[in-house]
Amino acid sequence: MPARRMARGALGALAAVLLLAGCTSAPQPAPTATEGEPAPGASATTAPEDMVRIVVMGDSNTNGFVGTLPQGIDQGMAYVDYVVGDPLTFAGGWGTDGATSTVMAANTPTVEDVDVALIMIGTNNRIAGVPDTQLDADILQTVEKLAPKETVILGIPPQNASPETPPEVNAHLEEFADAQGYHFFNPWKNLTNKDMKWRTEFFRDGIHTNMTGYKLMGSEVRKYVRTEVLADGAQK
Repeated sequence: MPARRMARGALGALAAVLLLAGCTSAPQPAPTATEGEPAPGASATTAPEDMVRIVVMGDSNTNGFVGTLPQGIDQGMAYVDYVVGDPLTFAGGWGTDGATSTVMAANTPTVEDVDVALIMIGTNNRIAGVPDTQLDADILQTVEKLAPKETVILGIPPQNASPETPPEVNAHLEEFADAQGYHFFNPWKNLTNKDMKWRTEFFRDGIHTNMTGYKLMGSEVRKYVRTEVLADGAQK
């Protein structure tokens, strides 16, 4: 079964709520994950109770720049399509194009038994004038609501019009993640050239990548979770 379909199966009632968010960055009512649905992505090789439940939070680069997370999953543009698969299963999340960290924190859903939270946050903060102190507070609020066993802060992607911004934001995110005991991972390194801009084959509009790029980015995240996050968690 394609990973896209496995991720799509977890959305159910979430889709109707999140689609109303459209492409705006205005705060929306926080959705609640549907209870009682079968675990998406469960396979014959891993028992349901042994599946790793992941939640994704983000903005347009989480969705694939198509509006909302359900739309991104449905169109195969959301990177989580390429993260899920034995033993990783999609448990829920939230994402809307243009969201700042504050909007994201305000819309963090209630999801039960989160093993790993993948949070891509801060992409839109500089242009919206959101200070790093607020970014930090928003991360803490998001993590507190999700209560995951492991938290992964994902780096933000290249911005061709302002190539110096992502390295600055990512340096702050990495430092903050380390201080909080979170993981930090930049999944965009192989999509970025020496000038800190998008590599030609992954260029879309200077802020977002194409489907090929999201597939690669998703596979990088999957590899990191399996080889680093889960291994680290097993040692705790």
